[in-house]
Amino acid sequence: MTHSPLAYRPGIDGMRAIAVLGVVLYHAGFGPPAGFVGVDVFFVISGFLITSQLEMELAASGRIDLAAFYARRARRLLPTLALVLAVSLVGCFFILSPYGELTSALQSVAASIVFGANIFFQYTTGDYFGPNVNHLPLLHLWSLGVEEQYYLLWPVALLLSRRLPINARRGVFALCALGSLAFAEWAIYQGSQAAFYAMPSRWWELSLGALIAWAPTPEKRVGQWEGWAGIVIVLVAMAVPTQHFPG
Repeated sequence: MTHSPLAYRPGIDGMRAIAVLGVVLYHAGFGPPAGFVGVDVFFVISGFLITSQLEMELAASGRIDLAAFYARRARRLLPTLALVLAVSLVGCFFILSPYGELTSALQSVAASIVFGANIFFQYTTGDYFGPNVNHLPLLHLWSLGVEEQYYLLWPVALLLSRRLPINARRGVFALCALGSLAFAEWAIYQGSQAAFYAMPSRWWELSLGALIAWAPTPEKRVGQWEGWAGIVIVLVAMAVPTQHFPG
């Protein structure tokens, strides 16, 4: 390790728990009606954490060990991913019809192995919220594809911009985030599934976490109202569905 690990932040784990619970309850069919927003919360958290870690490494050594970074990601994700794919694959042979459904599931397994599930589902399934996706046991891995594609590019982007002053760097990445949001808006109005599945249309959410990581740290905390405000915002977002999503 060329840098110290981040200090444990229990508030982040709490927000993760709320986000995951919202998604699970939504898919279980008994609310909250917009619990899928938990995925977006998770994207922001991921952008915050990964940028904080990489910035610590840059500050300590002036470089980012890309090989070590990707090795850490592999150790964190691959064992669990392999277990999920193996168990799901066995279940598919017993549950799904061999005429179409099983073939689609096997194709999604192949796409998930290379972290391309979001691309596969974008071009094969249509609307994530439609009734024709209920037989896709690995549909949830689309979000993992988005994150890993982001992680493939983000450390390189930080390396290329490391010589810029911090304010200039914030400005450049803020413009990129706005460009991503504009693309998401355009895709929504075009009726394109890229708005939901494509990494470029989700880049702004992960980048928002990065911009938070770069925000100046207050010298003295005056209370915990910010945390409670964040919880209220997330819960309201989960409770109030919107047709304009993920814009």
